[in-house]
Amino acid sequence: MLYFLLGGGRMGFLVFVLLSIPIINEVMYNPAGPEGGTNSPGDRNEFVEIMNRGESLLNLSGYWISDNSEVDSLMPYGDTALLRFAPGAIINSSVVPPGGYALILDPEYVVSCTLNPQPYHIPEGTVILRPHDSDIGNGLSLSDRLYLIDRSGDTLDSYPGDIEAPDGYSVERRDPDGPPEPDNWRVSACGATPGAENSVSRKVAFSVDRTSLMSSPDEPQPGDEITISFSIYNEGLEPLLQGKAEAFMESDTLLSLFESPIVPDDTAEIAISLGELAEGYYEIHIRITARGETDSATAFVLKTVRVGLGPVLLNEIMYDDSCEWVEIINRGTEEFDLAGITLRDMSGKTSAPASSHILAPGELAVLTPCPAFITEKYGMAACVDSLENLPSLNNSHEILYLLDSTGTILDKVEYRGSWGGGKGISLERFSPEVSSSVKSNWSSSTDSAGATPCRRNSISAQGAGKGLLSFSERYLSLSSGKPVALYYSLPCGPSMARMIIFDSMGRRVRNLWAGESPTGKGVVLFDGKDDRGSPLPLGLYIVYFEGKTKGKLYRNKKALVIRR
Repeated sequence: MLYFLLGGGRMGFLVFVLLSIPIINEVMYNPAGPEGGTNSPGDRNEFVEIMNRGESLLNLSGYWISDNSEVDSLMPYGDTALLRFAPGAIINSSVVPPGGYALILDPEYVVSCTLNPQPYHIPEGTVILRPHDSDIGNGLSLSDRLYLIDRSGDTLDSYPGDIEAPDGYSVERRDPDGPPEPDNWRVSACGATPGAENSVSRKVAFSVDRTSLMSSPDEPQPGDEITISFSIYNEGLEPLLQGKAEAFMESDTLLSLFESPIVPDDTAEIAISLGELAEGYYEIHIRITARGETDSATAFVLKTVRVGLGPVLLNEIMYDDSCEWVEIINRGTEEFDLAGITLRDMSGKTSAPASSHILAPGELAVLTPCPAFITEKYGMAACVDSLENLPSLNNSHEILYLLDSTGTILDKVEYRGSWGGGKGISLERFSPEVSSSVKSNWSSSTDSAGATPCRRNSISAQGAGKGLLSFSERYLSLSSGKPVALYYSLPCGPSMARMIIFDSMGRRVRNLWAGESPTGKGVVLFDGKDDRGSPLPLGLYIVYFEGKTKGKLYRNKKALVIRR
């Protein structure tokens, strides 16, 4: 910017003329792909972007670009082959309009190559330049400082170097009006923006820290107050003055406002209360809108929430065999796509994401790194899915998590070797309607093959019968170690209920269960033990159930035999 004093004395006045001001605006020193070899993408896809910040035309003919070792003169890109990849680009010219961009490309950028060829979308109107020789400087690298030099030999601008960027990501200048110091540069938020506004230079911009996205409590149950929280980072140049977060779920929209300014490079925590939710699996679509001084920006994020038992559960675990595997079941009423689900152990090791597999209601799927082994040993193939990097499952004690594609816990079981299973014998689930944390809901497979992948579990309950109270079996065998499932079904939804065991003399021997039933339906497991955990004597017992819903009390009782 030049200043002139016109006139003299008190009548003199100051005018200014804004000249063309070129700056180094973006540097791609680490293109995607290998660095070595003829026409390697790590060499020919390097670029330096120059921006004309001024209000007049900028002619870069005769300018120089220099790295730590070489100085290259700039010249127009004349190879018309470039227009096949960027038909709107300007070649054979070095004149950049006000606010426009010039892109310095390696002359080999247009060379035909099957490995990451011409990866950039170059917008219409971008002026394309090249160095006089075959490389930009001596080839760009992490440590290279760059200098833009005019025809007089004066350095107009620089790039500081030593800003580490991942493979395929450029380094962008954040504030075009700011100095070329290291803190004014950021790794591109989207890979690269050659010939366009930098992804980190927007006046109003923010991002959601997806690692902070969570629901509380971690494993909500019906009746819990549920909150979704996350943090947003102001990556723009202006303060975020105010904004709102909207959670869309089914027919409801929940709102959270934030009015405290968020300055650039700062973060803020956002929380949305979902209130109480019934048992189920919910997809929460969240829209965040924030307003700055001159504009506004919007971001979207998806969070899933599982309340109570999830739609997909751990159903069988083979933790001690030459090939380990996990079977899951869709206990829900709708199809479930397994795409992106993972398994994680208590050390935090996580499998690779599963491929897409539409699991119908009641259908089973086996996840394993060795599907051929399962097919050969058990003769099952249709429901077996390959899952790479399955964590090695401990035999004596393990916590196994089933996670959906957003990281929500679909199911979790903390088992011990004493629960069942062993060498070549799986640990099977008794009922998908009982929590995975209940020890009596798990036991060793009794199948002759030692496991039942892709088949109904050998110890599974028969399912609920009709009426207020029904049993999975007419008797309980202590020697089998298999509990009896006691099903209840109230007609009017949410209720308070309890279940008590009496002996044949009418004496209370077990307060089996009492609590709130959000749906009025459920199952309780009875293992034939009293309140102290001791096995009850063989004989006849009475199961008493009562539940109160909408002011009406329901009662029922049935006989159950305990035998050896």
